[in-house]
Amino acid sequence: MKLSALIFVLFLLIPIQVPVRSQQTNLKVVVSTTIVEDIVKNVGAEMISITSLVGLGVGIHDYQATTGDARALAEADIIFFLGGGSEEGLEDTFSTFVDQGRAFSFIDVIPRDQLLKGDGNSFDPHFWQDPRTIKYAVEMIRDRLIELDTINTQFYTDKADTYISKLDEVYQQLLLEIKQVNASRRFLVTQHKAFQYWANAFGFQSNSLEGISTNDATGIGEIEDLANYLKDNKIKVIFLESTVPDENAQAVIEATAAIGWTVVNGGTLYSASLGERDASTYLEFL
Repeated sequence: MKLSALIFVLFLLIPIQVPVRSQQTNLKVVVSTTIVEDIVKNVGAEMISITSLVGLGVGIHDYQATTGDARALAEADIIFFLGGGSEEGLEDTFSTFVDQGRAFSFIDVIPRDQLLKGDGNSFDPHFWQDPRTIKYAVEMIRDRLIELDTINTQFYTDKADTYISKLDEVYQQLLLEIKQVNASRRFLVTQHKAFQYWANAFGFQSNSLEGISTNDATGIGEIEDLANYLKDNKIKVIFLESTVPDENAQAVIEATAAIGWTVVNGGTLYSASLGERDASTYLEFL
């Protein structure tokens, strides 16, 4: 066990007193990622003080909690995270606070029939790529904040309603824009399998080099298979991701050239983190 991980575990073993909040202070909210942070802020707004454990541009699958994170979690009134294995390195950490009734995952409130199949018997955890799933999370956030701050029930209710309307508007606008793309040419090829929900929501066929986790191994076989897929379907673009190194994608571009097909870098997509300028909010991220 790494020293940092050992220190974190020992910190959690110290008896923790659930924070007591006065009526004059904001709720202390801790979240796993910048995506969760923006969604929660749209419901809690000025009534909350919020901290995201994982910063901008940082991959969430293998992020490990620090001792500073442990202190923030211990002092939080409430914690929100994506769940479903999205934050692989934080699962054990969050489970401690779930057991205390202080941490809540988005995926747990999404109807099972709206979740896509992942590896084995699990669900694909990248549900936030479909804004329709996030409406359930917004309702859960509203209800949890109201439980802790009943005096502001109407405030949280109004904020949640407004944000859900915005989610609906963005989804409908994207549908209109995508109708301009011939249905037979709607392909989305990316570095790792993070965009199934987006593709499903907007009528695209998706494929990727790596699996659902960025920790999945990628070999020559996977690179050659994707190169052949690109050539067979006459796809000329592969997209990079803001939180995934691009070496393997470059290898695919070179492999397609070797079999007589030209593929270019289509730009960078945001899969698990917001951006500093582009995609600085969840609605822009979509």
